Amino acid sequence: MGNTNLNDQMPGGEFTQNTSPHKWNYDPVTGKPINGQTEYTYDNNVTDTNTKGNSGNSTDLCIASLSCFLIGNLMLFTPLAIIAGIVLIAGFVIGVIATEKYPDNKFAKILSGLFIIEIIIVIIIVLVIVNTCISCLNGGCAGMS
Repeated sequence: MGNTNLNDQMPGGEFTQNTSPHKWNYDPVTGKPINGQTEYTYDNNVTDTNTKGNSGNSTDLCIASLSCFLIGNLMLFTPLAIIAGIVLIAGFVIGVIATEKYPDNKFAKILSGLFIIEIIIVIIIVLVIVNTCISCLNGGCAGMS
């Protein structure tokens, strides 16, 4: 007896229809035929072939983020410090996008860690500078007599 299931796949990847519409089973919820459907869909659940998340797009985003990081840090102590801050923020945002879009990419994880370490160092430096300025204003500096 021949195969009457339309969901069976032929070796070439095509579906066959071996039944008449009178033998079809209908879904009680949607009313659509279960066997003998008029539209054939082929679910190809192929994910990204690169399982480590190191595709070209992720590398491009990470290189752009690293470039912004380096350029921003090099320009930080020049008269273009405002532009350097904007470039650093842009690099941080690109790094976050790369980390969220490609969570398995090691380059993006290391880059995000680098930005977090830089933020922590900047916060510590700002606190030390504020503490020094406050102590100088209170008369704690040796040069202010």
